[in-house]
Amino acid sequence: MSSVVILPIVMSKRCYSTPGNILFITGTDTGVGKTVLTSLLVAHLAAAGRQVFAMKPFCSGGLQDAEILYEAQKRRLPISQISPFHFEPAMAPLLAARQCGRIIHFLDVLEKITTLANRCEQLLVEGAGGLLSPLGEKYSAVELIASLQCPVVVVAANRLGTVNHVLLTLAALRRIPALQCKVVLMNARKPDASARFNKALIRQFAAEEVFSLPYLGRRASCPDIIEESSRNLKKTLAAVAEVRILSTALRKNCAGGKAGGQRKKENNSLAGIRKKSKAIHRFSKQVARSRKRA
Repeated sequence: MSSVVILPIVMSKRCYSTPGNILFITGTDTGVGKTVLTSLLVAHLAAAGRQVFAMKPFCSGGLQDAEILYEAQKRRLPISQISPFHFEPAMAPLLAARQCGRIIHFLDVLEKITTLANRCEQLLVEGAGGLLSPLGEKYSAVELIASLQCPVVVVAANRLGTVNHVLLTLAALRRIPALQCKVVLMNARKPDASARFNKALIRQFAAEEVFSLPYLGRRASCPDIIEESSRNLKKTLAAVAEVRILSTALRKNCAGGKAGGQRKKENNSLAGIRKKSKAIHRFSKQVARSRKRA
């Protein structure tokens, strides 16, 4: 009988510095509203005068999500930079890459993200599928988030079963030390009987802040609806985006003093990214060995 072994994410004793302006939007599943929320945050932050970019590094199947983000940021970023790793097969990115005979290396993904982050004030990174959906050989969004040391927003569909999905996702994220995380529930046109209670129930079992967004219609991802909705939901979106400020304070406290500043300069380079990712790769090898033993 096989078993699943979950190991804690191994982080280096040294606190590596990253650009500090990244917010990662992940989800409990595919099709839960990550792209709509990311677009709303783009519109909100842009209206507040911030220079914001959004990307979805991995896209499988069509490029519809990338095109929505392309329009949301006024076509200022080409599709090739929004989704640098695109595969035709509509399946998990790892499986899609294998179908196409490609291998996407962890360091290449980190380089794409951090390079874009250094070009703007705020970078929103949307994940593909659920949090643990395999993105490449031996890594998922969890490893990216741990390596980037960025705050996270978990998006979930507000329906029956979402409490379990959200709590499992949060449990996986809590393996990352000092992580700042919030939850956003996306409401449906016809909510089921559980929808009115899910937010309170998640709060009962989780310390993370939980928000909910109303159903925005079938055209929710259209540019004009995104603009209008971002204005109507200004207060909620501001609270969701505020997680970045808390994470920056933690990062500065972790780096500390003159030595921390020197580390920041060193580790914003690709060499720094390589050093920082070694612990993540060690973790992946431990998981692989544990699975073989199981």
